[in-house]
Amino acid sequence: MLRKLTAIIICAASIFTASAHATKQHVFTQGLSVDYEFLVNEPQVFSNVFFWTIKATCTIVDGAPESLISAKMLKKTGIVNDTTLATNETFTTTLRLGDKLNIVAIAGSQVELINLGTQTLKVSCTTA
Repeated sequence: MLRKLTAIIICAASIFTASAHATKQHVFTQGLSVDYEFLVNEPQVFSNVFFWTIKATCTIVDGAPESLISAKMLKKTGIVNDTTLATNETFTTTLRLGDKLNIVAIAGSQVELINLGTQTLKVSCTTA
C-alpha cells in the first residue's frame, strides 16, 4: 500500500514539476537506488516532495577523471557535502571518479546540480 501511494505521489510530482526548459527534474524517493547521467552544463533538479528529510549519496561511477559540480539550493535549505545551503546559495566542489556527493534534502526542498566539467558523468544515487 505504501509503495502504491509513493508511486502515485512521484507521478503527480513529476507531472506538476515539469519545466518548460532543458532542466531535468528528479524526485528523491526514500530507499531507492537510481543511475543518472549528468550532461555537461545541463541543470538537474532534485526535489523532496515528502514531509520528511531524505538523505542521498551519489557516487561518480563513470566520466571524466575530475569534474566540477555546482549545487544551488532552489527551495528551502539542505546540505551538500557537509555544507549547509539556504535558498539561492551555491556550492561548487571538485569530484573524481569514485567520489561521493552527499545531499540532505529537508521536506519541500529542491537542489539544482550542474556538471561544470567537460564530459558527461554517470552517477549512481541511493537514498535513505
